[in-house]
Amino acid sequence: MIRTLTIAAVVLAGALCVSCNPQLLENPGLPTVDAGSDRCVGQGDMVTLRAVGSGGGVLTYHWYLSSKPEAAGDVEIENADQRAATVGPLEVQGEYKFRVVATDPDLRSRQSFVTVTVGAPGASGDFCVAADGPENLNVGDEGTFTATASRTGELQYAWSALQTDEDGEGTPAPSVTLDTPDAAETTATFASAGTFVLRVDVEDLDTGEVGTGRTEVIVSGLGDLTVSIEGPTSAVLDQTFDLAAVATNGVGELAYVWSVETGEADLEGDDQAAVTVTPTSGGTLQLRVQVTDTANERTAQATRAVTVEIPTTVEVTGTASSPVLRVGEELTLTASFEGEFDSVLYDWDVVEGPGAVANMTAAETTLTASAGGSIRTILTVRTQDEHGARVGTADVFVASYEAPAGTRPRVVVDVEDFGEITMALEVEAAPKTVANLLRYVDAGFYEGVLFHRVVADFVIQGGGFIPDPDDEDEIVEIDAELIRDPVESEAPNGLSNIRTTVAMALRGQDANSGTTQFFVNLDDNSNLDAGPPPFTVFAEVVDGMDVVDDVADVETSTRSGLENVPVENVVIREIRRVPADKIAPE
Repeated sequence: MIRTLTIAAVVLAGALCVSCNPQLLENPGLPTVDAGSDRCVGQGDMVTLRAVGSGGGVLTYHWYLSSKPEAAGDVEIENADQRAATVGPLEVQGEYKFRVVATDPDLRSRQSFVTVTVGAPGASGDFCVAADGPENLNVGDEGTFTATASRTGELQYAWSALQTDEDGEGTPAPSVTLDTPDAAETTATFASAGTFVLRVDVEDLDTGEVGTGRTEVIVSGLGDLTVSIEGPTSAVLDQTFDLAAVATNGVGELAYVWSVETGEADLEGDDQAAVTVTPTSGGTLQLRVQVTDTANERTAQATRAVTVEIPTTVEVTGTASSPVLRVGEELTLTASFEGEFDSVLYDWDVVEGPGAVANMTAAETTLTASAGGSIRTILTVRTQDEHGARVGTADVFVASYEAPAGTRPRVVVDVEDFGEITMALEVEAAPKTVANLLRYVDAGFYEGVLFHRVVADFVIQGGGFIPDPDDEDEIVEIDAELIRDPVESEAPNGLSNIRTTVAMALRGQDANSGTTQFFVNLDDNSNLDAGPPPFTVFAEVVDGMDVVDDVADVETSTRSGLENVPVENVVIREIRRVPADKIAPE
């Protein structure tokens, strides 16, 4: 009787297998059974499986299919309930695993497994090689082919490709390229249509024996060569963009020729699949690419229309020679822009703060301040060329300060219930960081902000948190919308993180992440100078260090997910500038 055993049946049989119980396996009264030695057969062969068993009384046998290659269909087992069963034909190369269960009259069972490796037609013995890969490909495609040998010693692989004719005869196939013919896995590229055999000879270097595997692949003929263009459909005058030609059904090396049909543009790489385009006129830009398959003398072409906009704005940058300005001195403002134009007009306008520009219509001018404050200057640039007019603007911020000659500007940190801390600002060593702080001070940013971190003999830190308005026991970060872009690090700047100095706090390991938070060093923390990351010292406590020490003595706990937070909020009433007439000589 011929039986077909599906994978579902195998799973069910395994689930009901009594001999799978480890306790029963240890019982010496159980029957014994052996499914025989693993073996190798050729593709399409029938295989006879024989079990040898012993035990109390007459044993009954049943054979099951446990596993098979993914591409294999159902496998027939003839005489599945006999000691000797016949399986096959086995049409797909790979490993098939069979299980036999022997049962005695008391319904006690044992099982055993045997593996049958199916190789190329005619294979036999214990050294079998199976070759596997795609069955159908197109011209120009790549396929990955894998050899599986039934031995695990030191093996040497040799792949070759044959093309078969109508009679099934095979001849070497020069149109097939193998990337790694001496490896277990190789990639084959097919440059012509036909039926091919990928053969692999595997030598066991320990014994000198050779096993062979084969697999057949049908390669379909060439379709039409087509090409499409990928890339933008809109662009801006004088700004480069890329287009890419994507060819379908091309074989081997393809030749590309790009050209401009309508409009004006400069092309870079016009003989490559990808071209860089710089439009030099507005309107519709039509580009064409022609692709030639040199191996098969085929040609295809495609066009791409790109709408080129003429910009009405110009990218403008305004820079100051320093971000801080002492009253009574001057600094230089410089305008720059992108592009070349027939005419350019400049306009500098101080819109906030106590500043004045010497020449409002020059590309380079000077700025002076009549008092301390945050000065905002708007630079407007108007250009004209053959394509029309463009306008661009840029903001320039400078913090001016008043301080007697030979002294540093100062600010006072007024701490509720504790007192005042006076800090002298290091405008020479850290001008960017000082300007950053003064802009926040002038905006009243620090009113009601906390010293939220206190670590004894290390630092007190503030500037980033406020009391939670909805829960007096919690604190929250200040709204991110109130915080400007980070300031660039100025460390190392010759100043060290020692007691009484003030430095910019950072986020993580980013030295350029400082914004509003700062800390006062309670001890010698010079290890922070080099980091990583290095911390920029930008001020020194010149009065009120006793207030700092009092803050450092407060009780702390973990609050709002943060460690070392004061149990009672330490609130900054304000940070304010110190007038020049209140600054004592240093």
